[in-house]
Amino acid sequence: MVAHREALKDPEAQAKLQRRKVIIEPVFATVKQRLGFRRWTVRGLANVGAQWALVCLSVNLLKLWALWQKGEMAMNG
Repeated sequence: MVAHREALKDPEAQAKLQRRKVIIEPVFATVKQRLGFRRWTVRGLANVGAQWALVCLSVNLLKLWALWQKGEMAMNG
């Protein structure tokens, strides 16, 4: 804990943490709140990998759907 606090005094570490808040934390919030994913429901590394792939697919589809709804993505067939 103390080492972590000392490391965060570094301006470069603070900048990385600020970027993380914008880039990845909203994705984890989406996974937890919108998708309701709080724990693994399967056992085994292969099954967990498959479940995580489905969670990631869901997040990406939500992003694409939002872009499509705003008209920022054309659905070309």
